Amino acid sequence: MKTKSITYALLGFLLAFSIISCQTSEKKVENAQEKVEDAQQDLTKAQEKFNTEYEIFKLEIENKILENENKINELKEKRLKVKKENREIYDEKITELEQNNNDLRARLNEYTYDGNEKWESFKKEFNHDMDELGVALKDLFKDNVKE
Repeated sequence: MKTKSITYALLGFLLAFSIISCQTSEKKVENAQEKVEDAQQDLTKAQEKFNTEYEIFKLEIENKILENENKINELKEKRLKVKKENREIYDEKITELEQNNNDLRARLNEYTYDGNEKWESFKKEFNHDMDELGVALKDLFKDNVKE
């Protein structure tokens, strides 16, 4: 009889432990699901923020690229006023600047979001490259080639 009591007590203990463990596991699953949902919402917000920032950035850059195209067209006209022997040098430089401008447009259009840190890095590098192109466009006729 004593053995049966111990066995029943042990079974009762195991049953109670199982029920408590299941409840604890269910709570852990619920907490994990909530964390996943929160992370999903954070990701959605981050993506929406990026989309807005990207569209604004893209519009600003597209305007600069169009300005660069206008400057390139002005340079093409201006190169006609230099001596024929120097035109080839200007043609090469203008073609290179035009290609750089087109490459920047392609880089902008091909960019995909891969986290905020990479986005900030992309913007910084891209703006640097745009500034360099702007300086090169401005300084083309300031070099030592005589007209």
